[in-house]
Amino acid sequence: MAESKLSGSVLLPKTSFAMRGQLSKQEPARLKAWVEGKLYEEARKARRTARAFHFHDGPPYANGHIHMGTALNKILKDIVVRYKLLRGWDCHGLPIELKALENDPSIAAAARSGNDPETKLRVRKACRAYAEKYLDVQRGEFRRLGVLGDLDRPYITMDPAYQADILEGLARLVEEGYVRRAEKPVLWCAKCRTALADAEVEYEESTSPAITVKFPLESDPKSYLLIWTTTPWTLPANLAVAVKPDATYLRAKVGEEVWIAAETRAASSGVPAGAPAERVPGKDLVGLVYRHPFAGRTGKVYPAGFVTMDTGTFQLGQKYQIPTLSPVDGAGRFTRDGGEFAGQFVFDANPHVVDRLRLAGALVKSEEILHTYPHCWRCKKPVIFRATPQWFVSVDHQGLRKKMLDAIGQVRWVPAVGENRIRGMVESRPDWCISRQRIWGVPIPAVHCRSCGCAHLDASIVRRVSQAVRARSADVWFSEPPASFLPPGWSCPSCGSADFNREEDILDVWFDSGMSHIAAFERRHETWPADLYLEGSDQHRGWFQVSLLLGVALKGRPPFRQVLTHGFICDAGGRKMSKSLGNAVAPQEVVDKHGADVLRLWVAGSDYTSDIRIGETILSETVDTYRRIRNTIRFLLGNLHDFDPGAAVAFDEMDALDRFMLQRMSRLAAETLEAYDAYDFSTVVRRVRDFCSEDLSGFYLDVLKDRLYCDARDGRSRRSGQTVLHHLAEQVLFLISPILPFTADEAWEAMPYRPGSRESRPAIPEYRPLHVPLAMSDSPAQQVFEQVLRLRKEVNGTIEKVRQAGQIGSSLEAQVSIRASGAEYAQLSSVADRLAEWFIVSACKLEESPAGPREIRVDRAAGEKCDRCWKYVPVRHPVDQGAVCPRCADVLRGLALSSRS
Repeated sequence: MAESKLSGSVLLPKTSFAMRGQLSKQEPARLKAWVEGKLYEEARKARRTARAFHFHDGPPYANGHIHMGTALNKILKDIVVRYKLLRGWDCHGLPIELKALENDPSIAAAARSGNDPETKLRVRKACRAYAEKYLDVQRGEFRRLGVLGDLDRPYITMDPAYQADILEGLARLVEEGYVRRAEKPVLWCAKCRTALADAEVEYEESTSPAITVKFPLESDPKSYLLIWTTTPWTLPANLAVAVKPDATYLRAKVGEEVWIAAETRAASSGVPAGAPAERVPGKDLVGLVYRHPFAGRTGKVYPAGFVTMDTGTFQLGQKYQIPTLSPVDGAGRFTRDGGEFAGQFVFDANPHVVDRLRLAGALVKSEEILHTYPHCWRCKKPVIFRATPQWFVSVDHQGLRKKMLDAIGQVRWVPAVGENRIRGMVESRPDWCISRQRIWGVPIPAVHCRSCGCAHLDASIVRRVSQAVRARSADVWFSEPPASFLPPGWSCPSCGSADFNREEDILDVWFDSGMSHIAAFERRHETWPADLYLEGSDQHRGWFQVSLLLGVALKGRPPFRQVLTHGFICDAGGRKMSKSLGNAVAPQEVVDKHGADVLRLWVAGSDYTSDIRIGETILSETVDTYRRIRNTIRFLLGNLHDFDPGAAVAFDEMDALDRFMLQRMSRLAAETLEAYDAYDFSTVVRRVRDFCSEDLSGFYLDVLKDRLYCDARDGRSRRSGQTVLHHLAEQVLFLISPILPFTADEAWEAMPYRPGSRESRPAIPEYRPLHVPLAMSDSPAQQVFEQVLRLRKEVNGTIEKVRQAGQIGSSLEAQVSIRASGAEYAQLSSVADRLAEWFIVSACKLEESPAGPREIRVDRAAGEKCDRCWKYVPVRHPVDQGAVCPRCADVLRGLALSSRS
């Protein structure tokens, strides 16, 4: 009974903030309150007097559930500026069209069999319904991650107003001469049946046939050009051979023949080692005529600084007026122009082409090699190069490329390597192919003359279509005849005819998203450019680059001040996540098991500048970090249950240790905010975690327990400690709230001296800096505490050895003796009367030694144990409840007097 009364006098923590967060169960209710309370809207109202930070969010495809990469991206964005997000989705594009067609086989069949307006309108209607469905799905999944934004009012690229702005941008490009139509080789996906931009191609490892072929010279049938290729199917269309004029070639004598090959590739091409050879410059080969090994035609050698099948080859063809031969249709099958290979799919034709070369005696070498080959980023199938008429934006018109390169230097790139990455891509990028042979998207409002066949893209027509689209959506292009969009009296500039067909191609979806800085951001906020773009590092050749191109072309400046990029998700073993490998981790699974805050903490704690690994072991470590932070918050709140900020102790009147901890907290806050400004979230997590586990749980809070629990309730020493806890709690919550919003909101709600109802609290508490005098920095007092912290680790180690030897139980059963000399003794002697408290022992004796190393000795404490605070003291005072130390006796007398009054 006596023990119970004494225990009742100890001021133990009390809080509604539970030890276990049970996040997966508790977060949905908190999320519901955020939505119903319009947390985002209220937060924006509260910040209207501050300078706005404009964060433009790229539009993700509304084509299915979010994956872990999406979660990483959205959480990073939410951390950057949680209450100022601008939310949007991309609702056009092939992924949505393919999904919609999969879901409706009847429409898919119609789309395959016909290209009439009615069919196109049916497909577009199905695509729109599919996109709208997943707008709601993704909206809910974003919210579950704790993402805060204007999710009920997103910008969506299928809105008529957005579509109209896209066409307005196209009209300006046409007007200024950037857009042209040309027949040139483009990256083509045979499965999706459309041209692709460079940003829509992924390079994957693939096995291909590598062959060396000899083309006989027309002037000397015994001399041959050696051609090496990994795409035998392209040989039926061969019309020319390119050589580097300044490169060295060999004329090697092989039996009765002469083989001509690049010196650097001679051995790998099959030229026998030791074959007699003479070296010749590439320029001496220019003009040679060769005979195709099986096509029955001749070709010619041309000079070029490249030997690849890309836009450079097209430029060579244009320069020397080489005819274009493209014997491949949209499905990747050879047409009649493919001769004996007509009807064969190009990749299936590879072995047949090799056999044909072997039969003609033209095959020098054939092998299988593993190399990287371009694949469609949507269907994952290998792509081909196909020469077809397409619409292009010229990147060198009016010096656009140079202007883009200059603009790159005006932007802050995070990480800094991003600048070199995008600069190299812009330097080497070809013209932008903006036409796609699909249905779902914004049309290219060009007209084709039925009389002469010429295609015309006129700015005045584009603007008339834009006006109609703004009123009725882009479907109008397919539902109305082309003549309805022509200006009065407009006729074909080539032949004067007024009879036209519509262009069936749509704009590249990257054009849609690249216009978002005007069609969504500037329209909504009436300001430009954005402060920040944030996406995966692949967007250097995607959204960042097309946005930069359109921003510079249309407005003369980059559309962003800063660009932040992150890596991609891998499993614990470092393998890229994919459904085919079976190693994908769905964010919904992590949230259901651990809670959204744990997933957010994993994102923030990772080095997002490179690829990020995730797995159960990694998540377990994140859970451990979360518990450390949560338990620290719980201790802080629990010991403020009877604290009134009005009774806070002034800094100058605080205990010295309390002042020291506020200084450390102030330093932590400054370093953490600096890390946030640098988008260095892993440093934020590491600093907060270490502060909670080392500075607080490992030292200060451990030392403070005796004062908090056993000192007089209203005594200055206890109130001094509570004042520090009050500041610590607020600062820690401020610092973690962008990363752990659910936990921070729960903690603010549990703050004992704040009204608990949501209506009486700010939507998101605004950060208040911790104003602490800096006099202690690098002062003698600061140095003393740094010395005490170092010494405490040694003392704890010595105590642990004595404990393991069975000589003592808790550290309060110990008394410590320290022998020190010189400056160390001088420092410690200034706080000698506090050392026992800071080491959490019952007594500490400091002695000066003439010289030599420091000595630490631990013995069993003398005296008897206080029945209330458990310290060992020389003298105990009998009280009703037992025998206690002098400090506890005074506290109990004060309690008795208080109860009588």
